[in-house]
Amino acid sequence: MNTYDHNLWVLDDERHTISLAKWQKTIDVMANIFQAPAGFIVQHTNQGYQVVIASQQESNPYPAGGGVIPLNCNIFCRKIMQTREKLYVKNAKVDPYWDDNPEVAQDGFMSYYGLPVNWPDNTPFGTICVMDFKETDYQKDYLDLMEELRNLVEHDLRLFEQYQTTAKLATNLEKNNHELMEAKKQADIANQAKSSFIANMSHELRSPLNAILGFTQIMTRSQTLPPEHQESVGIINRSGEHLLTLINNVLDLSQIEAGRITLNEKNFDLHRLLDDIHDMFQLKANDKGLQLLLEPAENLPRYIRTDEVKLRQILINLINNALKFTEQGGISIKVSQQSSLTKGGKGEGG
Repeated sequence: MNTYDHNLWVLDDERHTISLAKWQKTIDVMANIFQAPAGFIVQHTNQGYQVVIASQQESNPYPAGGGVIPLNCNIFCRKIMQTREKLYVKNAKVDPYWDDNPEVAQDGFMSYYGLPVNWPDNTPFGTICVMDFKETDYQKDYLDLMEELRNLVEHDLRLFEQYQTTAKLATNLEKNNHELMEAKKQADIANQAKSSFIANMSHELRSPLNAILGFTQIMTRSQTLPPEHQESVGIINRSGEHLLTLINNVLDLSQIEAGRITLNEKNFDLHRLLDDIHDMFQLKANDKGLQLLLEPAENLPRYIRTDEVKLRQILINLINNALKFTEQGGISIKVSQQSSLTKGGKGEGG
């Protein structure tokens, strides 16, 4: 559906004023070529028929912008609006149909030739026409010329539609830009709230976790705790330390917001890390009736250099998924050295 208003054409806009000036020249030339005392562009509106352009001749009784002719008035243009076809009346005096036409009865016009003018969506705009006080018999070349002039007027109407569409798009674009800026502002506020929430929650989690770690460390030093319980407490302690490290990493929001993770490389004991993870999941495997085997290769270096926290988390995720989706049998954790030098880490000493 088009966005323009079919009832509005004469606007206080420079572009439209230029178009109307061109229409004025078109009608003046047309009236001169047809040697007609009156030429018009008439707009059909919901209120009636409005002369938009009138040829500038003393013989023309209808000035542009004059009164609106009622819709039920039996003028020539009304017939075109009803049929949506061109109309050529050579002599209205001999046709009783036009007896109540004020253009004939009051103003004395006898001849009329007009064509329908449409908006780009093919709805009626109005007519382009010439009228004469005498009977006429226009040749085909004249009739064809009128069609060409009508096409020029319809071309301007298409430009008008494009102008209004472009103006609406520009308005919508400005509105969308404003909405995007407002959305960005709200997103920034939400990000700040998220960062504050994470920082506060991390603090709330670290406080009790530190207490748990402290308590497990005291228990591991107890002389009365049985060895098997000592081992269990050690697993709790190492798991808690890993969790604490992850919580601390959450606080580094700059890495998350930038969409990249930085490797914090350091030397550490790979064998101990593997043993810790194996111990961490051993009880869970036992509960499911599964074997959990750790099978390091003979040439696996004890010390490597990479990001221990991230490697630990990767292995935890892998083993956790393996336990989750394994119903019977067992799981083997096989670790081997594929290369003495890698980008993410290397065996110490080559």
